[in-house]
Formats: sequence, C-alpha cells, structure tokens
Amino acid sequence: MDLLKDPLNKLIISLSLPAGTAMMFNTLYNVTGTFFAAKISTLAVAGMAMSFLLYLSVVGIGLGFGSALTALIGNNLGASKLKVAKFYASNGVVLVLVFALFMGLFGYLLAPRLLILLGADHHYLKEALDYAGVIFIASPFFLLIKSLNGVLVALGDTKSYRNWLFCGLFINAFFCYFFAFILDFGTKGIALATASVQFLGMIYLFFKVKRCKMIELKNLKYYVPNLTIWAKILRQAFPACLNYLSMSIGSLVLLKFISYYGVNAVAGYGIALRIEQILVLPTIGMAAAVLSIVSRNYGAKNFQRVRQCYKTSLLFLLVYCVFACLFVRIFGEHIIKLFDDTPAVLEVANLYLGINSLAYVAYGIINVSGSTLQAIKRPMAIFLLNGFRQFVLQGVLFYTVVFYLGLEIKFMWFALFFSVYFTAICFILWILSRFKRLRA
Repeated sequence: MDLLKDPLNKLIISLSLPAGTAMMFNTLYNVTGTFFAAKISTLAVAGMAMSFLLYLSVVGIGLGFGSALTALIGNNLGASKLKVAKFYASNGVVLVLVFALFMGLFGYLLAPRLLILLGADHHYLKEALDYAGVIFIASPFFLLIKSLNGVLVALGDTKSYRNWLFCGLFINAFFCYFFAFILDFGTKGIALATASVQFLGMIYLFFKVKRCKMIELKNLKYYVPNLTIWAKILRQAFPACLNYLSMSIGSLVLLKFISYYGVNAVAGYGIALRIEQILVLPTIGMAAAVLSIVSRNYGAKNFQRVRQCYKTSLLFLLVYCVFACLFVRIFGEHIIKLFDDTPAVLEVANLYLGINSLAYVAYGIINVSGSTLQAIKRPMAIFLLNGFRQFVLQGVLFYTVVFYLGLEIKFMWFALFFSVYFTAICFILWILSRFKRLRA
C-alpha cells in the first residue's frame, strides 16, 4: 500500500473499513457494558451514563496523543526521515505513559466532586463513582493503546487495532459477566472488564509496533526523554486533547441539562448515545484514513493530493450517512428495547435517535475535517471550532430551552442538531481557506 501514489478511492476504502470496523467493535463492547448494567438496575445504567462521559475524556486524551503521533510520524515518513519518525514513536510512548500516570491520579481524586458538580443524583452516585474510579486508575492502558495505534495508522495499518477489538468484544462480554455477576462487583465489575481489555490490547499493539520496527527495545537512546521531541508532540497533541476534552465536557454539560428532566431521561440518553456511536463512529474510521493519507502527502508536499483526499472523503461520507440514518429510523426503537423497555426511557431515547440521526453527516464532516487539520499541523483550529460549539453555542441553546423557555426534552435534541450543522459548515469553510494557502 503506497499512501503517496495509490488511487485515493482505493486507499480511503481500504484504510477506513478496518478503522471503522474497529471503532464499531470498540463501541459494541461499550454497549455490552450498558447491556450488563441494565441487567443490574436502571440506576446502574444512569450511573454509567453519567460516568461514561468521564471515560470518554480519558479515551479522548488518548485519541489526541494518537492523532498527534500519526500526523508527526506520517509527515516525517512522507519526507523520508525514518530515524526521526522512530524517535517520535519511542519518545511519544514514554511521554504518554508519564502523562497518563499523573492524569489517572488526579482524575481518581477529583471524580467524586466532578460528578456531584455535574448533577449526579444521589440515587446513582455510587454506581457512577464505582465506574469512574476504575477507569481513571487504568488510564495508562487507555492512553497507550490509542498512542500505539496512532503509530500503526501512520504506517497505513488500520487492521491490527480492528483485529484486537474484534477479539476484545468477546473477552469483554465474558469479563463483564464474570466481574459483575460471578464476583458480584456490580458496576465496578463492568469497569474492571473494560480496563482488562484495554490492558491486553495495549500489550498486543506494543508487539505489533515492535514488529514494524518503529520501536526498537535494543536502542535505548530512542527512549531517553528528548525535550525537543516532547515539545513538538505536545504542541500537536495539546489542541487535539483539548478538543476531545471539550467534546467530553460539552457532553457532560448536555447531561447536566438532561438531568433536570429526571433519571429516565438520563438513562434514555445513555442508551441512545451508545446506539448512535455504533453508527457515527465508523466515520471516525474514515477520519483515521484521511489522517494517515493526508499526513503522509503533506509531508511529501503533495498538496493537490491532500485537497483531493478531503473532497473524496466527504463524498463517501455523505453516502454512508444516508444509509446510517435510514437504518436507525427503521430499527432504532427495536434496539432500544433490548436495553430497557421502560416507556419513559424508550420515549426519550427514540426521540433522540429520530432527530439526531439527520445530523450524522454533520458529525462526519467535523471528524474528517478535524483529521485533515491535524494532518496539516493546524490542530488549534479543531479546538477553537469545537470549543465554541460545546461551550458557547450549545450552552446558550440548552439554557434557553431548559430554563428560559421551559420546553420539553425534544427541543434539546433540536438545539443539538442545529449546533452540530452550524459547526460542520464552519469546519468546511476553514478547511477551504487553509487549502488556498497551500502551494500547488
């Protein structure tokens, strides 16, 4: 596979299908956790829905480092600087490990206050803390597996992570049952299952990266902290991490507003969110393909191919999202009932999926555009645009719906729909303005 010369249609499909499937498997084992939580109680589902967004913040930071490493390693491989690329891979792993240890410690200590601040009801606060506490302790596994995958994506390998997640899906189901019911750990058992799968996956991807010779254990100089390399990685990763954190915090803010509608609303949103992820996250697979292709071609200064890759990916995105929207409208309600058939929960989840399914293409545009900006070393734009959506636009809209107008919950979903499409249009305009500055 030649990222610099092969036809873009072929590359986008061959890279995005494994990456998209990987994200689907990843979401499915999150859905598995929700399924087992529903077997415990509705309070367990609500607790996981509240703490799951803290989990997403941990994963988001890992994705931020992973995308940064993909961009930097891809740029250097495109410029035929193999030794520098190896330095980024090895030093990047060390940096991520150090960062993860500190983040996990502070996250574990702050989780109780954060959940209370965000409106966790005392009925399900224990369940939320049980889940979040384990996730923060296991932060190094979550961050390292995403970073190691970032190295592989830079090489054009989106299959290894997919293969592991396929196996991890079944391992996670067994662990969920074992920890939650056999050992009777409840919600904490579901978190332990997730952490265990991340640990095993981290070991697997480490050996895959080692086999590709991007990490060489015998050459210790690659692992000695290099402040110049660390600074460049952080400069690329920090805005991306802030972007993922802003999305997680924005989701927590959304959940805070949803909590005013009651426990059933929180549970319904939690179920609908996981179903939506199955359909939306494959667009992240396409974004991973774009990141890999664009970063390599940008490093080789093949700017025309960079532009064409972005345009082609948007066309594929539109076709996929039409089918995803049709699927959720036909089967959405039946899938919701597999988790919880409480009428109030079903109504909230069904309304969310019905309205937000029309915004799938906008979510995809944001994902693909973000990968493009990351690949051309303009990550701050991603944070600025998404940050505006999460903290300004959505905050104003949600406050207006809940407190100023006192409307029913479906208007929350309409507000979300508007904010996503507005941001997607801004991303397209920003990308086109950057493309004009690239020399042909």
